[in-house]
Amino acid sequence: MKINLLDFIKLTHKWLGLVVGWFLFFIFLSGSISIFDREIDLWMQPKLYAFLPPKFVTLQAFKQSYQQWTLIRNYPRNIIILPYDRNPIIRVMHYQDKILQGNAIDPIKGTLIKLRQTGGGYFIDTLHKNFFLGPALGKPIMLCVDIIFILILVTGLLVYLFLFSKTFLFINRNRKKPVFQRDLHTVLSIFTYPFSIIISLSALLFFIPVFFSHKPIFNHNPYPHTTISNPVTPLDLKKMSDKASIYFSRSPELIKITQKTIIFYARGKNSLSHSMNFIAFDKYNQNKISVRPGSNFIHRIDQQLKGVHLLHCENNLLRIVAFPLGMGCTILTAMGLLFFSNKQKERLGAETKNKLFLPYRIMDGITLGIIMGSLHAFIIYFWMNRILSDHLGNRLDLEIESFFTVLLVILCIGIGSAFGNYIHLAWRKLMFSFSCLCLTLPLFEIAINLNTAEIAFTNGYYSYFAINSFIFIIGCIFLQLHRILSKE
Repeated sequence: MKINLLDFIKLTHKWLGLVVGWFLFFIFLSGSISIFDREIDLWMQPKLYAFLPPKFVTLQAFKQSYQQWTLIRNYPRNIIILPYDRNPIIRVMHYQDKILQGNAIDPIKGTLIKLRQTGGGYFIDTLHKNFFLGPALGKPIMLCVDIIFILILVTGLLVYLFLFSKTFLFINRNRKKPVFQRDLHTVLSIFTYPFSIIISLSALLFFIPVFFSHKPIFNHNPYPHTTISNPVTPLDLKKMSDKASIYFSRSPELIKITQKTIIFYARGKNSLSHSMNFIAFDKYNQNKISVRPGSNFIHRIDQQLKGVHLLHCENNLLRIVAFPLGMGCTILTAMGLLFFSNKQKERLGAETKNKLFLPYRIMDGITLGIIMGSLHAFIIYFWMNRILSDHLGNRLDLEIESFFTVLLVILCIGIGSAFGNYIHLAWRKLMFSFSCLCLTLPLFEIAINLNTAEIAFTNGYYSYFAINSFIFIIGCIFLQLHRILSKE
């Protein structure tokens, strides 16, 4: 009975892992990259390296911000993002075409900053949250994936605990490829398990309340005021911002203007809570009307878990720690998918003409397409940001279209190689192409933007060099993987 139960748990873990493993790889990869979304914004709009976060925002900047807000006030999620440590400018943003976009304003001069159109880190963050399908379709899919992921974590733990009693850590010293992949999958599981549990449970806290509320999943016009009666002046806006700064003991980060109130938000530097502190003012007499109320213990736990998921604390060390954990989950998922394929080959034998083996070859092809397609899509997204002209009116659309085009093409290549039994060759070729793209991008960047590197270094934006170095290192790693595969 115990053996049958263990076999059932193994099968559940294996097939659930295959069903959502392709989704999970994409979610973990995009989520890990989006940890540094604001740094990616700066990298993809290098003109911003010339700006430093100001100590205060001038009246002229508030005037320009309010003027730009009046132009987009009927769009969903219209907000004014003020300068802070990771964002040196003012951004007047709104939700359009499934992504946050808007104008940039100099916080001192109050003039519009002409930046290249790009999805930046906002596009990557949207991919992570709803696969760029929009909240109405993306959130239900994400909820289903998250529930299955929790089941995978539970069944994986049960399998490991049973095997732990027989062989310590389940590490086999025989370095055959399927065994090595299993061992790496197991070690990474142990390393990332606490992180995975927190991320999966906190994700549920985001999705479940949406489906149990009476509000629509996404309201396309949450700010129904089409005219502004008795509008607040930019001077009033600045005065309220100064009051909010005194209340927060730091400058506010975000302004939301509603029909009757103006709300200022700020995050605590040492607080992970998802609940941003806020102070609201009456729109007509500028009097303070409310602040962030106290909450009970359950609510605080809920907000802390959400804050951990989103890394709401503006702490660079915390984000640096979270990034390898997220990448570990990405590699863990990839190893699980590859181990599944190799296990089936081992069970069915080496005869590739066996008709029963064709479905597993197709799964191999899909795995190849998802893994290498996602990696290529991201690096092409960064490449397009550098090679497209800044004067193109549809520049943002071209960046996003190139991402999905590359992902779809490589997915088709993966599936096609499965039918032709050229999967191993496809892995080698795609690894080589990806490594070349990664190795040449930083060199191309330095060659055409040497002045940008000097400005970034002078103003202390070392993330510019960190991003270029990381891309180059990834290229070296995949070049070595290509060499290893070439010897087999």
